[in-house]
Amino acid sequence: MNHNKPYYTKTYLTILSLVILLFSGCASLHPPPATAPEPALREAAKPLIPETRPPEIINPPANPQQQTETAPARVIHTVWDALDSRRHFYPDATNPRIAAQIQRYTSEPGYIPLVMERARPFLFHILQRLEQKNMPAELALLPVIESAYLSNARSRHGARGLWQIMPATGRELGLKIDWWYDGRRDIVASTEAALAYLHILNQRLEGDWLLTLAAYNAGFTTIARAVENNRRKGLPTDFWHLQLPDETANYVPRFLAVVEMIGNPQEYAITLPDIPWQPGFSHVALNKPVDLHLLARHARVDLQKLQRLNPGFKRGITPARGTFTLLASPEEAERLHASIRELPAASLAKGQKHRVVSGETLSHISRHYGVTVAALRQVNQLSSDRIRAGATLIIPATPSSRLPSETTPAGLHVVQRGDTLWGIARRYRISVQKLAQLNAMSVHEILRPGLELIVQDG
Repeated sequence: MNHNKPYYTKTYLTILSLVILLFSGCASLHPPPATAPEPALREAAKPLIPETRPPEIINPPANPQQQTETAPARVIHTVWDALDSRRHFYPDATNPRIAAQIQRYTSEPGYIPLVMERARPFLFHILQRLEQKNMPAELALLPVIESAYLSNARSRHGARGLWQIMPATGRELGLKIDWWYDGRRDIVASTEAALAYLHILNQRLEGDWLLTLAAYNAGFTTIARAVENNRRKGLPTDFWHLQLPDETANYVPRFLAVVEMIGNPQEYAITLPDIPWQPGFSHVALNKPVDLHLLARHARVDLQKLQRLNPGFKRGITPARGTFTLLASPEEAERLHASIRELPAASLAKGQKHRVVSGETLSHISRHYGVTVAALRQVNQLSSDRIRAGATLIIPATPSSRLPSETTPAGLHVVQRGDTLWGIARRYRISVQKLAQLNAMSVHEILRPGLELIVQDG
């Protein structure tokens, strides 16, 4: 034994040396630490949102990998199948703030089915774009709380369209807005812009979708400031712990309430409309300017449906210059194609174009058509009253002695001082109960001036 002891000791020391050398070699494989950045850069490099987030609202299935391996591929028959197959949000219906919003909607049980019926033409397109962009499918429900899926909706703050985009945001996102056309109200263009904006916000907020939704409502700066305030105080920085304006604090729970109810319609006694998984509209290319009223008459299609699909054309007319596309219901698209192909431009845009003859002035033309000189200058982008013979002028389709302007979109009523639900219901010949249901409010609710109410079903 005495002879073996030095041998074991020697062996132990040899192994220990090898281990130390091994770890030293591993450490040498890594680059040396970088020089510490300046304080300002160090602060800017800090992630806005910590990587650890409480799982109280967005909870994945118990074992997503196991479900993927064992569950057969799901056949998609309806938009609801598509929505359910790509779920991202799993709201906790016991959360008091979500539960309060669920109660708000269940008090008017017909409201969500009504809005989803209104969404029928749009859901397939929006869900497809979300899938192509690898974004949560439930974002297709965001217009439920933004515009109630009224394609021509506008807010008292100046937001427009399904996604309620503000003018400055729309222009930053590349949407065209002028006298003729508003891209914020164009179904396809506004959807692209809204999804791009949501994607940008989500990247800036480290992939947190609840904070992204809050920023869509309140703006990135408001949310970033609230997150930073909580971080300085050592408080959690997830949505549920932030101090936010009341509208934004309710906005995200309201969205999650809609997600929960549409995801579990039987539990909330909701009958969703049967919307098949197929395109809700077709594209009709235009090679000439058209007045939607005249086109609908010639093609024998539903004017209101045509207007609902094409609210981007603010005057009901497509501009004379440029190429445009109309959206049409699939069953009416061919009749529209035929009318556009067969009829001369004069039949589709009566009074819209005027060729200047020698000796004419803007004043002569304005008197002839009953429009103001100012209107002619604005529509034709003229810097002066000088015109040349042979030039073609665009004439506003509706003769008027004043400059045409937007009116309140059909189906909406802007609340004035002194308005009551009873008075508005009587004016539009609907019941107070129906008016309250359309707007998801109580029949006893006090109205504030400037509020826009839905007064038309569909």
